Amino acid sequence: MPDSPHTIFRNKIKSKLEEVSKLQQVRDASSLKFDGYPAADIIPSDEDSDYESTSENLRVSSFHVRLFQEVLKGGVTEAVNTLYDLIDDVMDVFDQDQTLSGVQADLPARYTMIRVTPVKGGWQETEEKNIIFTNLIINITVSVDIS
Repeated sequence: MPDSPHTIFRNKIKSKLEEVSKLQQVRDASSLKFDGYPAADIIPSDEDSDYESTSENLRVSSFHVRLFQEVLKGGVTEAVNTLYDLIDDVMDVFDQDQTLSGVQADLPARYTMIRVTPVKGGWQETEEKNIIFTNLIINITVSVDIS
């Protein structure tokens, strides 16, 4: 059975994140434990659909990409600076490939890739306050033939 569009998108997001050399580990599921930092995980989020025409809808699949950095080794300032640099690198990877090269061939025939848009989210820390993380939202817009 072919992969669902969500699985295809998640896998492509993971491979794009793996292009960012500063990331020590990328997981395609929620996690707070990593083998090295900075690290990232990918969590599915919202799914929106909007009427485009009598034969087409626009869908936006959103994924949270959380970027993690330890605080204990270098302190809060160093961790924040590391994440600021990492945010730019991650957003650049998606800005430079706004249609997720190659993803169209993997999608079902009635799906047409439109664009990917990274959006910066908020900052948080773990309960133990030993890791801070920031959230990016990756919005993937596709046209879906509904005829």
